[in-house]
Amino acid sequence: MCERSKTMIPGLLKSRNKLEKSVAKERQREKVILGVVGGFLVSIYKLNFGRDV
Repeated sequence: MCERSKTMIPGLLKSRNKLEKSVAKERQREKVILGVVGGFLVSIYKLNFGRDV
């Protein structure tokens, strides 16, 4: 391997890993938000339509 590639590849890997980590963090955040909103909607549904009419 040439010297230039030896110096560039680690930097590219670091930036790729950083990007993947931030994407994974955002996906986890989306899951939490979806869970909270879903629970909220289920509770509203049970409160409004769970009663006898």
